[in-house]
Amino acid sequence: MMMRSVLFTIAFVLGALVATVPAAAQQPGPRARVGVGCEAALAESRWIPPDFPGYLAEVARVSPEQPHTIDYMESYLHDALGAETLSAVRSGSSPFVIVVGDGPTALKRLKTEGWQLEGQVEKGSGYYRIHRAKDPAGNDTYVVTHVNGRDRVIHVQGFFKLAGLAPARLRTIGELKSWKAEYRAAFARLGYVPVFYGWPNSGVAAVMKANPIANAKWIGRRLWERMRPAKSSAEPASDLSNQSFQIIEFENGKRLWLFNSMYGDLAGELLDALYEHGARNITYFGTAGGLNEAQRVRDIFTPKEDFDPGTGESRPVGVLKPIPGVPVSGRYVRVATSNTETQAWLDDSVKNGVDVVEMELGYFIALARAHPELNARAALVLSEVLRGPNRKDMRSWSSKDTDPLAPEVRSALDATLGATGKKDYAIRAVRKGRF
Repeated sequence: MMMRSVLFTIAFVLGALVATVPAAAQQPGPRARVGVGCEAALAESRWIPPDFPGYLAEVARVSPEQPHTIDYMESYLHDALGAETLSAVRSGSSPFVIVVGDGPTALKRLKTEGWQLEGQVEKGSGYYRIHRAKDPAGNDTYVVTHVNGRDRVIHVQGFFKLAGLAPARLRTIGELKSWKAEYRAAFARLGYVPVFYGWPNSGVAAVMKANPIANAKWIGRRLWERMRPAKSSAEPASDLSNQSFQIIEFENGKRLWLFNSMYGDLAGELLDALYEHGARNITYFGTAGGLNEAQRVRDIFTPKEDFDPGTGESRPVGVLKPIPGVPVSGRYVRVATSNTETQAWLDDSVKNGVDVVEMELGYFIALARAHPELNARAALVLSEVLRGPNRKDMRSWSSKDTDPLAPEVRSALDATLGATGKKDYAIRAVRKGRF
């Protein structure tokens, strides 16, 4: 089971935003729980110790000996950490240091403090980077950088816990980097608020196909751009430097922004910045995991309830308006990472009536509850089912699975833009926005 909400190939979060307004060994803090309620998730998302030995509470409770919902664990860890890292974890004695915060800033800090970086370890997936290094005293160490956001720290720590790394060999240092000021500065320069957030490829395709004759020029340009080879780039000035979003301007004067998702609480921070900029009509469209045996991959719905493992209680979501054609059903729980989804967690979740698990929607629900004036919509698409006869893991999810969802994407766009026909989708310009 891969990261269902973050783009590793095509597993990501889709959301939409519309606005008419311009614009130590004993860890203090959160209780040891795998999932958290929506408000608790928002409150805890920016907290992490600046220098912490061992594992955070959410990871410490997971044992590599426990049965897990990921039933291809060895290949999963090989892809996430690489053969060299796995060997070092299981056969070596070198410590591992996770440096939290902006990646390029972390690299500069390490060099300034006398660390020697000796090259990156090859691995299959993941934005984070693993480096061979020597600490200032000359001791062999592995350093992990480009790890920002509390949920990503939990996610990366989870890989090492599942691989069997002893807590005494792990240290997490640094501080979380907030990008909210950079987001808001970029939005202010553009002078208007976003209309759509996430699944950029599916969103752009739906817009262009809604009026293919008027948009023929833009369809041709997009095909050409997708055929061109990607350019290699040097180390960016910051983790945000290479991030961009697409801006579509329509002939009717409306504008559409399409973002790639940020991971976990970083996505929540971006949504929060967009709200602060003036967005008041927000639609969220994401991928998730199903826990109900009757569910199937590509099932789509708006969650009716959300569950808080900390209190053992669920309540109606109550703040999400339905998207036409998308049913309202199911009980939702948020987790920081699929690495903590053990079989025991799955059994407990099913006993509590949970139907769906995901990593970012909880932040959006909390935002909507905190701001009743927000016109919020949401839908989740199952990209995997964790149990029963229809069990299917993330490895089989691909872009082919998104194509049948085109009607729901179009319905979300119609609701978001207030579009009534193809004339509302005639494009004037397409360009990129940068932070």
